Amino acid sequence: MKASTHTEIYRPFVGELARGGMRWRPLAQSTLRSALRKKLPLLLFAPPAIATVIFSFIVYAKFAVESGSNPMPGAQDAGPSPIGAIGGMAGNLIQVREMIVGFHMAMDFFALLIVAWYGSGLIAEDVRRKAYLLYFARPLTRIDYLLGKWLPLVLLGAGATLLPGVVICTVAAFASPHWSFITEEGDTIWKMLLYSLVSVCVQTSLILAVSSLTKRKTHALAVALGFFALTAGLGAMLAGMNREPGWNMLSVFGCLKRIAAGLFDLKRLGHFRSFEWSLSWTWIVLGAWVVLAWVVLFWRTRRLEVNG
Repeated sequence: MKASTHTEIYRPFVGELARGGMRWRPLAQSTLRSALRKKLPLLLFAPPAIATVIFSFIVYAKFAVESGSNPMPGAQDAGPSPIGAIGGMAGNLIQVREMIVGFHMAMDFFALLIVAWYGSGLIAEDVRRKAYLLYFARPLTRIDYLLGKWLPLVLLGAGATLLPGVVICTVAAFASPHWSFITEEGDTIWKMLLYSLVSVCVQTSLILAVSSLTKRKTHALAVALGFFALTAGLGAMLAGMNREPGWNMLSVFGCLKRIAAGLFDLKRLGHFRSFEWSLSWTWIVLGAWVVLAWVVLFWRTRRLEVNG
């Protein structure tokens, strides 16, 4: 049924929108409240929370060993600990930078699950219930509507990547002797923040675009997870068959790993034996996915606004 048949109830806004201001904020707040209302999905945040505690303790123990103190709670430090004799070796074997990168690579999967679960129904359910008729009858533009849906999703995704990274870096900064983590590895902090924001923005944009193309959350969830799995499998298969690692650029996660390797100066990471393909082209491919996602979002919301 067309929106034009309900013009007596849902009249389009014909006034002038106030300049400035954040018209998307009430929608973003209601979207976030609605997402957090159900307690069971919050269990998706449990693995990142547990991993954050474990990695934080490992980072603390690394610096405690290097300083010659006993990392176990309640232990007495009477002079240099015997463990301190291997402090130099431990410092060479356990690198905080690589630990943080490995942590983020592991958390990307959980971030995807969180973003997919909460984001798959944001637009799809509005389409199914025709709630967009009410939204566009108010003084909201398409960009206001999209920001009101996208920003809460970014916040939820950041809870699995950016926030744990900040906690681990904070522990490393306070636990390191003479603030050595900040003085020697301080660039790890801003690189971690940058990578987390890139990862979350890419995932949320793609998930929201898929949601706009369907009318049910379950369909959007299946398509979104299938898309990430299919591109990852296809990229790995073609890279193995052709012995050309550049095919991994077909995978969103492959692009993210290449960007992480470039930011943190890593030669290899996980099952990727090397990162010999172009970092510049990786940024271009990842940017193309994001641009395509937002083109789809603007196209779909325009159709909803005009045709109902």
